[in-house]
Amino acid sequence: MVEAVRLRRARARKDAGRTLVEGPHLLADLVRFGVPIDRIFALPDDAASATLAADARTELVVVDESVLRKVADTDNPRGPVTVIPIPTSARHHGSVVVLWDIADPGNAGTVIRTAAAFGFGVVMASNSVDVWSP
Repeated sequence: MVEAVRLRRARARKDAGRTLVEGPHLLADLVRFGVPIDRIFALPDDAASATLAADARTELVVVDESVLRKVADTDNPRGPVTVIPIPTSARHHGSVVVLWDIADPGNAGTVIRTAAAFGFGVVMASNSVDVWSP
């Protein structure tokens, strides 16, 4: 649990090679696409997350709202919060979009999703936003 709270900081994410993913839809996508999951933090009444944890054969940590608030990035989290390994870089053969000096996470996300929709790879410059920030 302490490790998950630390993952809210960029340095801790980089050192651990892990990040946090928040929300039921993102958890469902992680399981559907077979992304490795370390553990899931969920509220006691979150049956959907319990089912997804079983499907993914991963640890489900049941926590109360005060604990979930410490792990989550939002002010009023509804959960779940999932810990996953940060994917390693993959080689992309074809066109790529280079993100340079991007400061807004929303802008980075929009460009990444658009690039993926058109089959482009994405290269992030180190002077850009931390795309693994929860």
